[in-house]
Amino acid sequence: MKKITFSLLATIFFTSIFHTQTVSIPGTNFETALVNSGIDTNSINGNILISDAQGITTLNISNENITDITGISAFEDLVSLNCINNAITTLNLSQNLSLETLVCGNNHLTSLNISQNNVLRLLNCNNNSLSNANQGFRTKKQA
Repeated sequence: MKKITFSLLATIFFTSIFHTQTVSIPGTNFETALVNSGIDTNSINGNILISDAQGITTLNISNENITDITGISAFEDLVSLNCINNAITTLNLSQNLSLETLVCGNNHLTSLNISQNNVLRLLNCNNNSLSNANQGFRTKKQA
């Protein structure tokens, strides 16, 4: 009986650890936009779990006054991201390898890292402060 109890407790403990790891999102407006989008499936203190981020393929966080999008790398299945009309200065999507569509215009971008986004097909980053809008992006003709 003791072995069964210990085994059951260990399983519950390790399962809860892996299912309750949260995504580090220092930007309050970004986290609020995610919670308001219904991505916080367990509604625990407004924290986004890693399991919440996984499986999300489309994310529209436009017009949310977001300045920091740290934590976006946890959305590993993201295919389409619309973050237009915010105040984002740095956007690193190099870990979002499934990204096909990125609309990030009308921000304050000075840095855009899409160097690993080999399936990116649509990029709209107009009205930013980018000095090099081609940071790793290759069209099919260039590839």
